[in-house]
Amino acid sequence: MLPETQQSLWKQLCHEARFTIPHTIVAGGETRYQSVKNGLSSITGEGLVGVHDGVRPLVSSEVITRCYKEAETKKAVVPVVDTIETLRKVSNGKSETVNRNEYKFVQTPQVFDIKLLKRAYMQNFNPSFTK
Repeated sequence: MLPETQQSLWKQLCHEARFTIPHTIVAGGETRYQSVKNGLSSITGEGLVGVHDGVRPLVSSEVITRCYKEAETKKAVVPVVDTIETLRKVSNGKSETVNRNEYKFVQTPQVFDIKLLKRAYMQNFNPSFTK
């Protein structure tokens, strides 16, 4: 998915870099939810699909491979990373340290069975989906 305003630049970069891997460009939406939904609507057939944030372009091939391998049997895989940073909860003007062992950073790619993810995206949007 790419915003429509960036699609011609992508095509130019593919041409300049002689990028020949077959792919389809789908217009992104105003939100991540809408972008994923647009992408899913362009996919036919069965298999696995990965959802990846463009703001995290340096994911390792090992993480990608592992996610797809795990999704073959588990049908839904989301990579997570332990946090080593100090975390603080801020509420009503007060701040307190929380136990970092109770939290994980959720990463991408998130890999799903296509039918499972399409079924999930048939629901009406709720902001809690992407908090």
